[in-house]
Amino acid sequence: MQIESFKQAEAFISSRVIYGIKPGLNRMKNMLLAIDYKNKCKIVHVTGTNGKGSTTAYIEAGLLTSEKSIGTFTSPSLTDLTGHYTLNNKGMSETEFIYYLNQLIPIIKTLDKNEDHPSEFEILTMIAVLYFEDKAHIAVIETGMGGLLDTTNVLQSSVSVITSIAIDHQAFLGSTLAEITKHKAGIIKKEIPIVLGNVEIESLQIIKQTAKKNHAPLFKLGDEFTIQKGKNEFIYYEKETETTQKFTLKNKGIYQSENASLALQVLLILHQQSVELNLTQCKKAIEQLNISNRFEIIQTNPQIIIDGAHNIASMQAFLKTVEETDKQEKHLIMSAFKDKPLEKMLKLAKDTFNSITITTFEHERAYTKEELNKLDLAVEVETEWTKIISKIEREKQSQVHYYFVGSVHFTNIIKKAINK
Repeated sequence: MQIESFKQAEAFISSRVIYGIKPGLNRMKNMLLAIDYKNKCKIVHVTGTNGKGSTTAYIEAGLLTSEKSIGTFTSPSLTDLTGHYTLNNKGMSETEFIYYLNQLIPIIKTLDKNEDHPSEFEILTMIAVLYFEDKAHIAVIETGMGGLLDTTNVLQSSVSVITSIAIDHQAFLGSTLAEITKHKAGIIKKEIPIVLGNVEIESLQIIKQTAKKNHAPLFKLGDEFTIQKGKNEFIYYEKETETTQKFTLKNKGIYQSENASLALQVLLILHQQSVELNLTQCKKAIEQLNISNRFEIIQTNPQIIIDGAHNIASMQAFLKTVEETDKQEKHLIMSAFKDKPLEKMLKLAKDTFNSITITTFEHERAYTKEELNKLDLAVEVETEWTKIISKIEREKQSQVHYYFVGSVHFTNIIKKAINK
């Protein structure tokens, strides 16, 4: 079998959805053996309940100041299958995707015959492996979910990062903070530095134990490196090398200063591992970065902001930023996937916003109109998000600030509609 068009590639990947999310790393290990994986590309491995996307983007921005070829593998993709991959800040082409998929087809077919079917995400991860082994010196790899049993955890990292830990994806990672932490801490490798953001004491104890067991140096925000927040800037300070950098970020989210500091700590470690980096240039690149869907202003008249707050922890961080930065009349428009705690997030938001509307969008995991109308949410329900946009667009001189929040799939749809 040979894939000849991108349409065929999409159909093939879609056909793997029936195998679902499959715990275990044996299939990945078998595929790595089959391609004779050499581990030529240096890996930065990033996990976390919230903040991993922004932290990955900041790390990438810093690395792009070097003369090295830099790859990233992220999920979900907000475009098509090629949207998971970038090389030197440029997307993978459809031709490249087909080329690497065709390399895997014989391996996939062999595993299929043995009734050990590779999943959709395992195949996407293997394409990243092939792509970056060919073309990248350093790759920043996000976990899909968790860490311990995530497909990406077969790769040997040079630095590991845990941005945050909170209750999410309970069906796969466990219902308690301790269970979820064990999954996140699963990316800690023997003697490989681990950079850690702010976590609860319960999570910190598990991570410290895992790091100690693996003789992995731990660099924790608040201990080995710190940040001091001001009104419009923050100061990063690393104790051992007495490195100091003063930051002003484009994204207003107060949580972004923490993500940026994690990124700078990773870059400092890579620099100590003989990756040639100028930390001042890295800092400037991080400052210039505007991260999509993270407290992002997409229109100013009237003001429209989008934010991918999709669980309790990210909603709390989002609301804190709103309360500290916006004293205008505010309206929240929210949409989330069915597996997210929508009612709890709404309860948190009610005191911050003057009014709230719930809506939905086209996605297999989103609420249907019928399901949404059955919920007793005690807020306005408008199942046609296009009507909300039309109403806002008629109020050009409005002083109200509008916030579209929830699934990143939803906020990305809104961004495209506004940009049109």
